[in-house]
Amino acid sequence: PNPITDTSMLKWDNAEAFSTLTITDLLGKTVQTVDVRGKSEISLNKSDLNKGLYVGRLVSGTGSEATVKIIVQ
Repeated sequence: PNPITDTSMLKWDNAEAFSTLTITDLLGKTVQTVDVRGKSEISLNKSDLNKGLYVGRLVSGTGSEATVKIIVQ
């Protein structure tokens, strides 16, 4: 659930669809990159991110991508 108050799960349908999750702040600075190959979910921990709004970008090996807004309180 958004906003993240402790931990939150980010889930997607196909475990083979994406290879990396990149989390950036609103200025475009990368704050976290996670290898998600073979996974269909990942746990996000509030302690890894400062308060604010972030953009999560899931990217596949073929270049397709999905984005999600992440709010941390």
